[in-house]
Amino acid sequence: MDIPGNGRRLYISMNSTESSKKSSGTPLFSEQYVRNQAELVVKGSLNLNNLNLEDLSNLADYFIKHLNKKDNILAIQKIAENILNKPDSNLSDSEKFTPKSLVILTNVFSKLFAKPDMKKAVQKIAMAIGKRDLSHFIPKDVANLASAFSKFVFDSREHAIFEELLSIHTFITDPRNSAFFDEMSLIASTMLLKACAPHSDLYPQIAAPMIKRIRSLTISQGKKSQNLMIQDGIKKTNLETLGNLCIALFPSLFQNRLKKDAFTVLANLFNHIQRKVELSSDPTNSHAKSGESYESRSIALTYYQLIKVYAQVAKQSSSKSKKAIEKWVSQMVEHKANQILDSSSYSWNLIAKLETQLAMSNTDATLEHFTLKHWKT
Repeated sequence: MDIPGNGRRLYISMNSTESSKKSSGTPLFSEQYVRNQAELVVKGSLNLNNLNLEDLSNLADYFIKHLNKKDNILAIQKIAENILNKPDSNLSDSEKFTPKSLVILTNVFSKLFAKPDMKKAVQKIAMAIGKRDLSHFIPKDVANLASAFSKFVFDSREHAIFEELLSIHTFITDPRNSAFFDEMSLIASTMLLKACAPHSDLYPQIAAPMIKRIRSLTISQGKKSQNLMIQDGIKKTNLETLGNLCIALFPSLFQNRLKKDAFTVLANLFNHIQRKVELSSDPTNSHAKSGESYESRSIALTYYQLIKVYAQVAKQSSSKSKKAIEKWVSQMVEHKANQILDSSSYSWNLIAKLETQLAMSNTDATLEHFTLKHWKT
């Protein structure tokens, strides 16, 4: 069967009556059947050791996309326990665990990082990945790994997760890996830079090449064909990604070596972001017919990111653009603040985390500004 949002088929090898009717390598079961696997995992009726390791990661990926059931969370915890009980050699064996399956498991566990055994399981996976050549991973997967690892790295530097985050940092900044670097998409570049943004010891070194790459993906060098490709790429990039890109660039605005290039990227994206914000507020306008992408899974958080970053961009702008950006930021605060304040606890938790992570920079106290302006809320 096709796993939603994954584009992969799930192959499960089990000693059940239904599975015995199928040959290995054949897509099995209905969607309802796969949903039932969570209950079987929790009850212990499904022996996870009977699944090959790729299927195990696909099953975890399916569960994380359907967290409306309590059993799904418990099932993921069972999968984490299973990973912890596997021999280290299994995870390091590229024939048993493909790079993709390691990335899927790391990403799934990172979404439940506060749950028991998740950090330990990711530490074990990180040690296994440390024995692999990262050039065997695709750029998007490396970015996904960095994003997942970053969720577990706070102020401790002793565990394998930070070491692997550091390895990714070293790999990306190594000139010998320029071919890999040049394949990074805007989404992958954004994810990787955002993952390093909270870490002042990693960010400055990786930001320089990443901003250069992002600039090449968002600013034309004058060739008409290249400009059309870039414009089309930005048009197809959703508002959530651009909000994440803005916040990933935010620390650069306070570092002399980085702020010029970061400012150039943000200034160039301003009109695109204005257009996408308008569309997110009124999907019926003319841009909707042109295929413009403007979606965000947490629109309040995205608005908050944009306000925070462009308030700082305005301070560094020339007089002409300064007025335009200041006016837009002011309108955003006026029209979107209530939407941000009325957002879910999930969005507020992300906003609070964002403020904490960026405390190393001279922030504009956006959170305080909102709460003072709307103190009754």
